[in-house]
Amino acid sequence: MKICPYCSNEIVDNAKMCTHCGMRLKENIKESKQETKQKTNDEEIKTPQDMLYETLGFEKIGPLNKKIALLLAIPLGIFGIHKLYERKYIMFVLYLCTLGLFGVGVVIDVLNLLNKSDKYYVYKQRL
Repeated sequence: MKICPYCSNEIVDNAKMCTHCGMRLKENIKESKQETKQKTNDEEIKTPQDMLYETLGFEKIGPLNKKIALLLAIPLGIFGIHKLYERKYIMFVLYLCTLGLFGVGVVIDVLNLLNKSDKYYVYKQRL
């Protein structure tokens, strides 16, 4: 038996949470972080955002490279080539017909790409 650091009640040695106050114990938090790291190395963990998009009928595309998308968006953004790279075909046609949403869409896309990580995913509506 050991003592909970939060409520000072006795708990079982291998407990992950205190049965009296419900607080997670710090030693087990470290262990769970190590388990999560192992899972990310072995398999992909679904985030709540992934599950939401999946239920709404979207599919996850990627990983895509941020540098390639930027190299396509800056010189050829008004033609929507970066949307073609992201496999967003309807947006590609829209950018092609409106010259990148009159240039405003290209500026917004470049700023969004600068804020993304080097490898990123996009979600596309399943047809």
